[in-house]
Amino acid sequence: MAEALSRPVEKAILWIGTALVLLLVGFVSFTVLRPQVTEGDGGGSWGIVAETGQVITRVSVEAGWASWGGFEVMAVDDVPGAAVAGAWLVRGSERDLLPADPSSEAFLDLDLDEAALPRRLGHQERADLIVLWDITDCSALVERRRPEVVLHNLVGFSVRRRLAQEVAAPSFDLTALADAAICPTG
Repeated sequence: MAEALSRPVEKAILWIGTALVLLLVGFVSFTVLRPQVTEGDGGGSWGIVAETGQVITRVSVEAGWASWGGFEVMAVDDVPGAAVAGAWLVRGSERDLLPADPSSEAFLDLDLDEAALPRRLGHQERADLIVLWDITDCSALVERRRPEVVLHNLVGFSVRRRLAQEVAAPSFDLTALADAAICPTG
């Protein structure tokens, strides 16, 4: 009789253990398989590189709390009317070396080869995402259309996330693009 009672107890323990494992896997899959990029400290800037007619953007980003283990920032997607000419992720103390104005000569003289994408962003780590844009079709630009970044989670799957800051858009200020004769009006 005691042996007959122990079998249902063993099965119940097995089912409870299985349920706990599935809950843990579900939590880990949410945090590992779905990385999030958030605003960081919310800072950002936008500028025109007069010598080349390009636009350069700089936004603060952070690996969101749910991005346990961090992720790889692989690329920044083009937007209608603008193509990415270069993208860099500047982390930690490297950020302190960056001038505030991304279109300044001091900024353009920096050697950012080490920071070129793809680059890893650790759990809740902050960095500056800098993107140099070629304006390819002024008529296709949508003002303040924010780009998406391509992220690889810990197991290598790609996800796309739209940047939160409007200043990340190459078309952040269409009036300034017209004034600089990059996108003339009329």
